[in-house]
Amino acid sequence: MEEKIPHHDHKMMDDYNQVKSTLSLNQFITMVSLDNNEKTVIQLARQFLIESKCESDWRVGMEFLYMNGFYNDLNVLIERNKHSDNPINRKGAQIYELMIARLDHHLPSHVVIEQVNNITTDIPELKCLIRFLTISINFSAHKYDCLGYYLDEINSLMLHIENPLLASLYKARLNMLLFIYYWKRNELILARKHAYRALNQTYNLERKSQLHINLGLSYIYDDYTSCVYHLNEALKFAEMFNNKRLIRAIKDRNYPFVCAHFGVVENLKTNDPSEQAHIEIAKGNFQGAKAILRGIDEITPFRKYYLGLATGERDLFISSYNDFIEKRSDHFFARLPLHELKHH
Repeated sequence: MEEKIPHHDHKMMDDYNQVKSTLSLNQFITMVSLDNNEKTVIQLARQFLIESKCESDWRVGMEFLYMNGFYNDLNVLIERNKHSDNPINRKGAQIYELMIARLDHHLPSHVVIEQVNNITTDIPELKCLIRFLTISINFSAHKYDCLGYYLDEINSLMLHIENPLLASLYKARLNMLLFIYYWKRNELILARKHAYRALNQTYNLERKSQLHINLGLSYIYDDYTSCVYHLNEALKFAEMFNNKRLIRAIKDRNYPFVCAHFGVVENLKTNDPSEQAHIEIAKGNFQGAKAILRGIDEITPFRKYYLGLATGERDLFISSYNDFIEKRSDHFFARLPLHELKHH
């Protein structure tokens, strides 16, 4: 749930009123950062944006609010930018409106792609945004390789972004995407480097939680302790803003997956049938695992892998491996069935 701007931040804002009318958003953030912690700076910047009359701040502000998870405030700025005299602002508003529609599941991905592809522009900051949105949609469909096609273009576009705040927000976005890209390519040192950068570049608790989940999973071939450390961090952030979807994902899927993978299954419970089967496999109850897995309609590469573990059938590992590689471009999790193929 999105936080309201605390009353004391309104009061603090009044203290900055004398100078704020002469400052850009970037200058204002730089100034208030000298005397305040990160959370207060974010809240003051939100208030600054709501009160700002400057159209260039409205434009940069959309990215600031999007990256920090303040979607209600973002909708306010989108409406303002839609009615701006500046065509760059109006096109920017169109793109952010599509981002929000995608997050809220108001539009299917293919419609978002179709509509964003109809937005023509030569402005580097808008071209970057269009690329980021396209890549995010492709990532959701497990098409991880697509970032490779756009990476050189994004890097060259970012050289032309003059606003330092916008440039740093775009870098945070890019680091999140690069983490997933390198993780799925199995280039883990590079992946984690970008993940830690992204963690340091965002205040958004949901993004921090998701980054920690994926970081935790990136250690499944290394050690149990690192996996669980990051999952606990993810849970801490998810509980801070009571995100039930993420809390459930961590408790029902990610944590049981890691524990079963390492054979740490004493008193382990989950509502996820796939992971229930995984736990039974770790306990050596292969018959029970097979019964659970055969009752699940949707066949994913993970379920084929689990069925392979329960039955010992090589064909299932081969099929799981091929699905991970061909359907998901996922070279990281493809190592699970590959490891079994080498040892069967």
